[in-house]
Amino acid sequence: MMGYCSFDSNSRLQQQIDSNSRLQQQIDSSFNSRSIAAAAADV
Repeated sequence: MMGYCSFDSNSRLQQQIDSNSRLQQQIDSSFNSRSIAAAAADV
């Protein structure tokens, strides 16, 4: 039972990590879009 509970919380932690990394990808892609737009505006 203890092992199951531990596994369950690890799995929730992993889901949190996954959603954080998806958020990071969104931030990265939106930052890249702004950088490209800014570079195009400079030209």
